[in-house]
Formats: sequence, structure tokens, C-alpha cells
Amino acid sequence: MPTLLNESAQAIVDGSGTAIVRMAPQGEDWEVTRLSVKVSTRVNEAEANYYLTTICDDNRQEGTYSGSSGDTSDTKMFLNDGDPLFVVWTGADVGAIATVTLRGTKTTPIGGFRAAPAGGIR
Repeated sequence: MPTLLNESAQAIVDGSGTAIVRMAPQGEDWEVTRLSVKVSTRVNEAEANYYLTTICDDNRQEGTYSGSSGDTSDTKMFLNDGDPLFVVWTGADVGAIATVTLRGTKTTPIGGFRAAPAGGIR
């Protein structure tokens, strides 16, 4: 039975104006229906991009030019147990705190955790 997903994560913006947050479900699947981003200060307006699995152009799901002042995406994303979602801010204020919040539903797979691959965990 699905339950409410309401997860947040933060990162400190580094000296180049970049912050990266990695989030992944553990022992459950997530259906993300809202993704919100913001940065604690906004002297510079950051760009934020969202990636599934790895940070590369082919896996970019969406992005915003309002990554500091705040923006919300309603693009639906599905993450299976262990699949990472990365949010990358660029051009943000050095030392600021970048925050992402995910909302949607989470479901525990039938029988709990997925079985390890043949031969054990790798």
C-alpha cells in the first residue's frame, strides 16, 4: 500500500558555486510527483538540473533557471529501490545551503527488499 513521500536533502554550495544532492529509495520504490528546489541565499540565481541514475545529458529529466529563489517541478519520476536521483545546482552563492524536497508516494515491494543477484551482492 502506497504511503506519503516527503523527503528533503541538502548540500553546501562549494567554491565554484556548485552543489550536488543524491537521493535514492532504500527498500522501497518512489513515485515523485513534485520536486522543489531552493538555495538559502540568492545574490546569484542558480540553475538546477535533475538527473536519474547518473549525471549526464542523456539522463537529465528537467531543470530550472530559478534554482536559488525556488522552483517546483510537477514532472513525474519513478525511482526503484536504489535508483539515485541527482540534483545539481550551478552558479549558486558560495557557502549557501541548497535544498531539494521530493513529494509523492512510496511503496515497499511485495515481500520487502528485492533479492540479491545470483552470487550475492556485488
